[in-house]
Parts: sequence; structure tokens; C-alpha cells
Amino acid sequence: MNQRVRMNGMRFPCLAILPMLAFAASGLLQSPRVSVVQARETSADVTPPVTEQPAPAAGSDRDGWRLARQHLPELLPVLEYLREHEPERYERAMRELDRSAKRLEVQAKRGPAFLDNALRQWQVRGQIDLIRARLKVSPSDAGRRRLQAALRKQKEIEWERLQLDRTALVERESAIRQRLVQTTQLAERVRRQREELDRAIELLGAERPDLKMPDSSAGNTTEPATGRIPSSENSTRITPSRSSS
Repeated sequence: MNQRVRMNGMRFPCLAILPMLAFAASGLLQSPRVSVVQARETSADVTPPVTEQPAPAAGSDRDGWRLARQHLPELLPVLEYLREHEPERYERAMRELDRSAKRLEVQAKRGPAFLDNALRQWQVRGQIDLIRARLKVSPSDAGRRRLQAALRKQKEIEWERLQLDRTALVERESAIRQRLVQTTQLAERVRRQREELDRAIELLGAERPDLKMPDSSAGNTTEPATGRIPSSENSTRITPSRSSS
């Protein structure tokens, strides 16, 4: 996906795995931008890496990872945690992210407005799932207020999508009606041209009788089977001479 498409919205069901992180009482999900170092420090036998020049994360070249990095960066710490501690769930989440990226590319073909709306839907749904996961770890009034605000935003974006779909249907109906009118006009022009051609043929036949087409019922002068010219009544018949007695 890279930078060739600026994506904005789409359903993100893979975030349904986030509630399982409620066991991370260490507070991994309490901050939207927890670093990978903090996640690794939860294990005593893991030495924190140097943070000045971190190595590229595994899977960072995938479309799904780029999608999260560009449009939902608060998801990256969760993905890093899953990669370190739950490899199977991490892979499942990445596959779902990759599918979301492909769905967004489909929306891009419908136009910038559809792409923008789809990406904003994807973002707000991801934010809702992240907030809910954090509330499981650390319930708070502030978190619940953020959740309510995100839910309201989700409804607004969905309403915008319905308006986009309605406008697209109206435009499609108008285009179909226009094609029907053009087809009707073309059929009428063809009919008039044929009538004019028929009249021209009739006038030409009246002025030049010699140009009339021969009657197809008259038959051919050549026998179709043998190709021989048939004899007529005026044809000279050769009769054998009689010998004198």
C-alpha cells in the first residue's frame, strides 16, 4: 500500500482479540503509545534493547503494518506485544490487517470520498476496541467518556457513508436514464434514415425503369441440374433423312 493510497476507514474485526490482553496487568494497554521496551521489561529474563536505533519490527513491510503505522499508531504497541508473547494471535491480527488494507484499496477505486469515509470508519472502530480493552485493565470515568465520544463519532461517519451511497445511486440512475434517452434518439434517427433511403429508391426506380431489379420469380435461363440451354418451340430440330426406296 505504501504512500500510493491515503486510506481512511473500514471494518477491523481483528481488534476483537484485544480483550484477551486484559491479563496484562503490568499496564501495557494503559497508555496509547507504550514503547516496545516497556512491553519487554515485563519479563525478567529479557534484556531491554537499545532504544536509540531500534531494529525494524518483524512484519513492518506488510500492508497491514503500514496501515496501522500511518493511521492507527496506538495499535503498534499492541502488535509488538502480541509478536513477543502471542505469536499466533499476532499473525492472525496481521492477516486481518492485511485484509483491511486490501478492502481499503477497493474503496479507493470508488473515489476519494469513499476512501476517506472507509478509513475513518476503520480508525474509529479500532479506537473503540482499544479503549474497551484498556477499560478492562483500568476502568475510569475518563475512559468511558472517550468511549462514548468514539461511539458518537462512529455513528456520524456511518451516516456520512449512507449519504455517499445514496448520492452514488442517484448519479447511477441519472446516467442510466441518459443512456436510455440516447438509445431512443439513435433508434429514431435510424428509422428516419431508412425511410429516406426507401423513398430515394422508389424515386430512382420511377425515373429509370431500366434500373429495376429483375423479378426473382422469372427463373433462370439455364437449367440448374445440367447447365444446358433448354430447347424452345422455334428451335430447329434435326430429323434423320429417309432413304429412297
